[in-house]
Amino acid sequence: MGSTIKRILIVLGIGVIVYFGMSFLVASWISYFSSTKRINSLPKEKILFTALKKEYHLTQIERSPDTEQKLLHPKDTLVYTLYLSTIVCEQKKENIARISREVAQKINSLGLDQNFYKYELFFYCKELPPGLLRYEFLRKDLK
Repeated sequence: MGSTIKRILIVLGIGVIVYFGMSFLVASWISYFSSTKRINSLPKEKILFTALKKEYHLTQIERSPDTEQKLLHPKDTLVYTLYLSTIVCEQKKENIARISREVAQKINSLGLDQNFYKYELFFYCKELPPGLLRYEFLRKDLK
C-alpha cells in the first residue's frame, strides 16, 4: 500500500512539473509572437554606433522607440532621434555642436529612407547644468 501511494505521488509530482513547464512555454510563445515586430539595429547602424562610441568616447547610444517603429514602417515625414551619453562633457558647447554636426553627417551616410528629413541628437552630460543638449539638423542641409 505504501509503495502505491509513493508511485501515485511521483506521477502527480511529475504531472504538475510538466503542466507548469508547458504553460510557461505556451505563455512565452504567445507573448513573443503577439508583440510588435522589433529590430535591434541595421547592420550599417551597428557599425556606425561602434565607431561613434570609440571616436567620441560615448558610453551609450540609443534610438528612441518611436524611431525604431518609423524605421520598420516609414511614412510621411520622419525624424531620426538618437540619445548619446558621454563621459567627457567638459568641452565647450561649440565643440559639442561640431561633434553633433559630424555625427549627423555620419548618420546621413547610412542611406535611410527618404522620408527621414531631420536628425535630432540629444547629448546627455552630467556636468552641464541642464544635463541635456539638443541639436537638430535637416537632412538636405548636410549634403
